[in-house]
Amino acid sequence: MSEKDLTEIKFVEQEKEFTVDTNVLRHESNPGDQELEKAARLFWKHMKMAVENDDVSIYVPAEVVRELEVQSFNLSPSQNRRIQKLLTLCETIELESNHLVEIEHLIRKMSSYIKAKYDLKQDFKANYPGTSDARILLTAYLLESVLVTANVKDFTIYPLLFEYNQDSLLNLKTNDYIRIPKDIHKAIHADEDFLSMLNDFYNLASKVQYILMPL
Repeated sequence: MSEKDLTEIKFVEQEKEFTVDTNVLRHESNPGDQELEKAARLFWKHMKMAVENDDVSIYVPAEVVRELEVQSFNLSPSQNRRIQKLLTLCETIELESNHLVEIEHLIRKMSSYIKAKYDLKQDFKANYPGTSDARILLTAYLLESVLVTANVKDFTIYPLLFEYNQDSLLNLKTNDYIRIPKDIHKAIHADEDFLSMLNDFYNLASKVQYILMPL
C-alpha cells in the first residue's frame, strides 16, 4: 500500500462526518482529468469501506443532487450510473429556512471581503463562492462536517468559521486539509468588520433546519 493510501486511511479514521461537493461525485467518473479521477476513486474506495463498517457518515447537500440532475443530460449512461451508485453511500440533506438567501449572501460577502483584504498564504488564489456553493458550504457547516471538494478556492471562508486548529476543508486533489496560518486566522478574527458579518452568519445559521431526505 502506498504512502498516499495510508494518508487516506488516516484521515478517515480521524474524521467521522464528511459533506461532499458536486465535483467529488463527478470526478470519480470523469475521464477528462486523470489526476482528479484517480484522487476521487481513491477517496470513494476508502469511504465505501468506512461506510460499510459504520465508521463515517457521508452527506450530500440537496443542492448537489439538483446540480447533478442538471448535469446528467450531458453525461454518458455509465457516468450517471456510477454517480447514482455513489449517492447510495450518502445521506441527502435539505435545508429549510426563510433566511437562506440572506445567509448565502453573507457567505459570499464574507468571502469577498477576505479575498480583498487578506493574503491567506495558500498556493491558489482565493475566490468567493457562487450561490449554489454557498448553500453547499452552509450545509456542511450545519452538520459540523468536513467539506470535501476539488475546488477549494471557492470555499476558503469555511475554515474561518471554526477554531484555528479544526480541520474542516479537505482538498480532494491533494488529499490535504486547507489550513489558514495561525497569525492570519487570529488577525481575521480580530477584524471588527469581519466579526460583525460572522456573528450575523452564526445568528441566522442557528435558525436553519436540516432534513434527511429519502433516497
